[in-house]
Amino acid sequence: MKLTPYASADSFLGVALQPLLLDEEKNNLILGISMRVADGRKYGEEAPLFLAVHDGDELIAAAIRTPPYNMILHCEDDQLDALDVIASHLVEIGNPLPGVNGTAEIASAFAAKWCEQTCLGTCDGLKKKTFPRWQTGSSASARKPFPMTRLPIPKRTYADSWSQGSLLCGMTEAWCR
Repeated sequence: MKLTPYASADSFLGVALQPLLLDEEKNNLILGISMRVADGRKYGEEAPLFLAVHDGDELIAAAIRTPPYNMILHCEDDQLDALDVIASHLVEIGNPLPGVNGTAEIASAFAAKWCEQTCLGTCDGLKKKTFPRWQTGSSASARKPFPMTRLPIPKRTYADSWSQGSLLCGMTEAWCR
């Protein structure tokens, strides 16, 4: 697995657009925001973040963030280990997250990996908001809901040991135990 950060939405879309379009209904937010940024839209003062994780030539995970907003995730269901790579990169670059959007399984898996790396604990008490979305089949009667989740991730606090590479998390008991 290899994580590649992209400096622009255009370069990100150059590698991620076609794979994400294969499941456009699930990836419409990551696609729409990336396309708007590519067209010059700004969402905040900080530079946006575009990440892709590949296994060989196959895109297995993608993440975008337009600070101050939540990160949006895509991950192949059988490749959840790619979320470790994304979480590790974000910790390495010191990118604090207010939250993460994605399917319930992917957002929950990422939040657990994020908490393991930033809190040195687990996120047993994680609060979630689940929003129903629809998967479409070949006909309207084949539609099934799939859960989408938005998870707030508390801000981290940094200790004096930042220069030694260790991070301390300022999460409450409700988040990390």
